[in-house]
Order: sequence, then C-alpha cells, then structure tokens
Amino acid sequence: MRYIIVVAFSISTTAGMAQWKETPEYWLGYITSIQIAPKLSIWNDFHFVNDVFWINRHGLTWHFKPGQSITGGFAYLLTATSFTNGLVRDEYRPWAQYEASGSLGNKYGYRLRLRYDHRIRREVQSGRLTDDFIAYNRWRFMATLRRNLKKYSNGHRLSINLHNEVLFNQGAEAPPTILDQYRIFLLMGFSIPNMNIQAGLHDRMIPRGTDIEHNWGFTIWVIQRFNTARFAKQ
Repeated sequence: MRYIIVVAFSISTTAGMAQWKETPEYWLGYITSIQIAPKLSIWNDFHFVNDVFWINRHGLTWHFKPGQSITGGFAYLLTATSFTNGLVRDEYRPWAQYEASGSLGNKYGYRLRLRYDHRIRREVQSGRLTDDFIAYNRWRFMATLRRNLKKYSNGHRLSINLHNEVLFNQGAEAPPTILDQYRIFLLMGFSIPNMNIQAGLHDRMIPRGTDIEHNWGFTIWVIQRFNTARFAKQ
C-alpha cells in the first residue's frame, strides 16, 4: 500500500503544472503466449492507441525458473508525428525483456518487467518524413501490483491492477529528454482459465519542456495463454 500512496502523491504534485490533452485517447491491447515446449513459448502482442501508435510485437520466451522468464524478438510500428495524427512514421524495433512475477500472500500479486527497445525510426526533418532512419535505445521498467478481490467457485477471479511504467531514452540520436514518459494504469481484471481481461483508465505523462503533458483515456487489454494439454501437465 505504501507503493500506491507514493505513486498517487507523485501524480498529484505534478498536476498543477500539467497540460492535459484535450481529446482523450483509448488503448486497445491483445497479448498472447503460446507454449511450444515445457520451458519455451511464443510471445505476440498487438496494441493500438488512437492518433498515437499501432504495434505488433513478437518474440520467443524462455521460462528458466518458476515465475521468471527472458524474451527476445522484433516489433514493427506505425506512429504519429508532431505534424499529423495519422500513423505514418515507420519504426522497427528489436527488443528484449526480463520478467518476474509471484504472490504476496493470498490477496496480492506482483509483476516486475525490465524491457529494452532498440528504436529504428524514420527520420523527421522540417516537418516531413525522409527516407533516412535514426536509431537509439529505450529502457523501460514496469511494476504491477494486483489485489485479488473475489474468487468464484468455478475458478474465475476478480481483481484490481495497478501498472506503473517509466521509460528512458539513451543514445546519440535520442530525443533531448532522457525521460521519455511515465505511464500509470488502474484496471479492473476478470480472469477465466488461460485468459485475463483488464479494463480501466490510464495516464501517459510526457515531458514537454518544463511542463508535463497528460494523455489520458480508457484501456482494454485481453491477455490470453495457449497451452497444450501435454505441456500443462508438466
């Protein structure tokens, strides 16, 4: 609970100097894991945020310990630019991540994720896209706290989930601000066997000079696991 209080305080102290985006955005996501061996699975995720980006990301995950995994793969994006809300800017992204998850007693669970993105983006000059590309690194750390609210007799579960992610830029061609953005999600979750649906609100806080821009809106994520009966028994 101390973690939640610190996050809430940080948000409230920046609200006075924040600039709020006039049009709310919506975030749709579909994340899958397909088990192909006892310790290997295929990662796929697809995300769309209106007037911001569309991404499809794929990778191979090694589950080397219970609750711990490493994933590496490749993603392709279309993003908006400062001069248009259209998704016109190509981006190619080799990526990798480490994840750890577990329980904190009967009511709480956690998930920690460190992700690396190598962003290869079409260059923008003088308000137009060029045929050249720039490349730089981005480091991302996400911490999730889950509070289980109710468990039903059929195994379904209701929960509330707090996701916090901070993103940092690094490299000679990176934007001048080291802090890329900070994201917070407060989502209700409903779990059935091999599927979790989360819906709620998010806020993306982006540095704009001495101000912070808040891009907020509604989020729906569907997280699905595909496990063959043979692997599920192991």
